[in-house]
Amino acid sequence: MLEAITAMASVIGDPYLLMLIAVTTVLGIVIGVLPGLGATTGAALLLPFTLTMSPVNAIAVLATLYVSATFAGSITAILINTPGTSAAAATTFDGFPLAQRGEAGRALGIAVVSSTIGGIFSIIVLCLAAPLLARVAYEFRPPEYFALTVFGLSMLASIGAGGAVKNLIGGIFGVWLATIGAAPNKRGTAVTFTPDPEIFGEKPYFRPATLYRMARSKAYLFAGVEIRWRSYLHYRQRRRPLVHCS
Repeated sequence: MLEAITAMASVIGDPYLLMLIAVTTVLGIVIGVLPGLGATTGAALLLPFTLTMSPVNAIAVLATLYVSATFAGSITAILINTPGTSAAAATTFDGFPLAQRGEAGRALGIAVVSSTIGGIFSIIVLCLAAPLLARVAYEFRPPEYFALTVFGLSMLASIGAGGAVKNLIGGIFGVWLATIGAAPNKRGTAVTFTPDPEIFGEKPYFRPATLYRMARSKAYLFAGVEIRWRSYLHYRQRRRPLVHCS
């Protein structure tokens, strides 16, 4: 813990780092206010520029951009009742009514002060708790990951709107989609409908041909149903009695 405090104190007085933080703060506010952009998008756009920086400067720039862009979402939430980011959705409840009463400056000041205090406090807690959290993360095994996944799905079912069953089905479907493709912990792929060469040999597997056969069979099926339905309607129309008007 003392090592973390010492490392924090060693980089606070770096003028180059302070300049990067100041410039990135302004850039993050501009990105957060612009429609269609957000903290995640801004960090992704700025990532290539951090490749030539030192690790401390790169992390500081990305973190500053993320924090400032997240705060900037409250500016549009207060002024036009449109949160720039999802984190500023709750700001519309109190910020926009203050702006309607002519107290937009007060609302923006409260947002700035609260975001600054919360950001500084969270960074200090993260720097102090990161070594402890890293030790806990090293102890995670498949049972712990499974329990964490079940906990997340249960929270999704209990918190989300629209019913617990629908939310649980959506969460399970999302987990299933995440398992498709390359496996992150081992070589190979999962749920890509590619046969194992050790079982099926080295013969090529023509997935387009298989998909074409499936689509063709479905097309024939639906065409047959439509033809039978049209024949039935034509038969009913021919057997319909004629109405004579006297």
